[in-house]
Amino acid sequence: MVRGSKRWALFPPRQAHNLYTVGEIASVAASGVVHYVNDAYGKSSSHGTHFSLVPDVFAPTDEILERFPLLREALPDRLEAELQPGELLFLPAGWFHQVHSFGEHMSVNFWWTPA
Repeated sequence: MVRGSKRWALFPPRQAHNLYTVGEIASVAASGVVHYVNDAYGKSSSHGTHFSLVPDVFAPTDEILERFPLLREALPDRLEAELQPGELLFLPAGWFHQVHSFGEHMSVNFWWTPA
């Protein structure tokens, strides 16, 4: 985090099936990497665009929980973190996340995928 702050909600890969992902999950590896039946590349992989359809995992309303009932199973495993300038967050493979940014902010991301 360079400037401002961001609040993160994090879920371990074992909750992938409860987070209403875009893309059908084929498997979750022991490493945490989530493989999908169909992704942006048209094959089973961990790459491509995948995310949750749940609009707010920080404070889900009754309406959200009614629309996404499996989310209730994932919520006990939710972790939250708030990053301030000079702090960083390592996000392991397969961890789902939702982020809220506050005020004027600037951050740097680095994506690394093992060969």
